[in-house]
Parts: sequence; structure tokens; C-alpha cells
Amino acid sequence: PAMTLSLPEGGKIVLTGRIDRIDLLKINNENYVRIIDYKSGNKDFKLSDVFYGLQLQLILYLSAIWEKGLKGITDKVLPAGVFYFKLDEPLIRTNGKDEDKDMEIEIMKKMKMRGLILADADIVKEMDRNINGNSFIIPARINKDGSLGKSSSVATIEQFEMLKSYVKEALYSISKEMSKGNISISPYKKNKHTSCKFCPYSAICRFEANVAGNKYRILKDLSNKKAWEMLDTKPKGLGGEAID
Repeated sequence: PAMTLSLPEGGKIVLTGRIDRIDLLKINNENYVRIIDYKSGNKDFKLSDVFYGLQLQLILYLSAIWEKGLKGITDKVLPAGVFYFKLDEPLIRTNGKDEDKDMEIEIMKKMKMRGLILADADIVKEMDRNINGNSFIIPARINKDGSLGKSSSVATIEQFEMLKSYVKEALYSISKEMSKGNISISPYKKNKHTSCKFCPYSAICRFEANVAGNKYRILKDLSNKKAWEMLDTKPKGLGGEAID
């Protein structure tokens, strides 16, 4: 079902979409869901991009299932993880001593999903039942004592709750700006990437960085630790006056 956001002025924003893949796991009398979004290109999941409002899709999908449940499932569902998965068989280049490499493993490494997993070793082991150290499938590591490795991309249930709340607040902020008619020209620049690169409205916008008065909103990459600290707040303009 669609998600509806009620605005202070009385209007409503209805969000609809289609989730590419939902996996359900029943373990320890609980229902856990994994959301997978298929991509044709490389796509990393970055907490700093969630903070800046550039990467809301996966958490929004998770929120819809988490809050509204799944058809045919009467019990509450909990997050197991959210991932991007590149649908493109990679080319593996080898020469000399590399020719003896296990090609299947090399391909799996290239196709490894990117995202965020619930910080639960049992959940990780269900996602990769052959895991031995670093997983070739998901961004996780299991230590010899059975605990999660420090390199694992994980979040506690409380942190997933924080992300869900933050994304909802971000959507309210975006929706309110849209309802006010805020269409100010304020593209972002993050490292070498800009929001103008694939924008179809350049002929209307006419943004040129070398023209007086035209400035990018500069967004800096945040460490995961800093991003978690920043995400524990309400969105304040999402890094600038205009929303990308």
C-alpha cells in the first residue's frame, strides 16, 4: 500500500512504488524482512548520503513494510537488512599466476551486495550459510568465535528505528518545500559528482558554475560514526535550501 504524509497546511503526499525483491525469514519466532533493490550500475549504500537526503529509497521501502506489514503475514515484521544488487555479470581479467583463481568466487566478489544488515550473527549466517570469515555475498564478516567482525556493515534495531524516523522527517521536509513552491536552483556537489550530471532539466535550469551567483551546495563525506551522530537529529534543510 502507498504511504501517505499529511502536511501541516492540510495537504497530503502519497508515495507509491514497487520494491524489486522482498525476502522473509522466520527465526526465533520472529519475522525478518530483507529488501533488495536491483541496479544496472554500481551503487554503494552510504549513511552520509541518507543524512543528506540523497539516498532515501531503501529505508523508505523498509519503512513501508515495517509499518504496514506484509500481505498474508499477521505478525509484526522486523528489518534484517537493505541492499543494492548490481544485475550485471562482471568480466574477470586474469594473467599469469592469476589464471588459477576460482572464477566463481571472483565473480561473487564483484557482485557482492552493498547495504546494511541487522547486527545479529544469526541473521548474517542465514544470509550466507557458507560464510567463513568475510562473506562473498553480503558486507559482513564472522569471526572465529562466531561474533560479527568490525568490517561488517551492520546496524542495531535501534539504529534502524533511527533511520526510519529520519527518513520520514526528511520526506516531510522535502514535501513541505515542494508544497511551498520552492524550486530554487541549488544543485549539490559531492567529491567529483554533481546532481547536474544526469539531470534532464538542464535546458530549463541553465545552471552554470562559472556564472556569477551560481553555486553548488558542497557536501562532505561523513564517517559512519559521524553520520550516525548526525542522523540522530531532525533534518535541517538536508544540506541546503533546495532539495535535490
